[in-house]
Amino acid sequence: MPESEKSRLAVLKAGKANFRVLPFPGLEAKVGMVVLSLNESQAAVIAADLYLAGEGLKFTEFTSEVYADEVNTQLLFRLLREPDNQDKPFAATVEEVRTSITRAEKNALITEYNEFERDCSPKLADLSDQQLDELVDEVKKNPETLSYLDTSTLKRLITFLADRPVKSRKASGPTS
Repeated sequence: MPESEKSRLAVLKAGKANFRVLPFPGLEAKVGMVVLSLNESQAAVIAADLYLAGEGLKFTEFTSEVYADEVNTQLLFRLLREPDNQDKPFAATVEEVRTSITRAEKNALITEYNEFERDCSPKLADLSDQQLDELVDEVKKNPETLSYLDTSTLKRLITFLADRPVKSRKASGPTS
């Protein structure tokens, strides 16, 4: 899609602020990471569920750690990028991530990602009502904007909308 056809949010999300290069844990090599959209994060959870179901595992209190570990594997597959090209995946397949990254490396990368995501997320508690109105207008024009918002942002937006006074609508005909 040409840059001129992308929403303002899509352009911002693709910016340098949403790409970080860091050392790969325990190595001198570098790795890049991007902030995932809500849709991409959900796809990671779904893929983890499908993978584990294919392995004959169901989510239980006994398999919850295996499930969380696979979700993190799926997330890393989606968010890790070549350090010199944010559009190029770092790993060719999720299987490569699953078999090549140690638990310690995975935990370190997920910790880095969580901090990075927090740094990039809008601080909605600090947004004015006018800025929230602008976000609502952006969502009206481009509903896909919602897929870029994290859960806390969506909750804040819903609360903001719920607290707005209800606008009365003109009756379209006589009432009884």
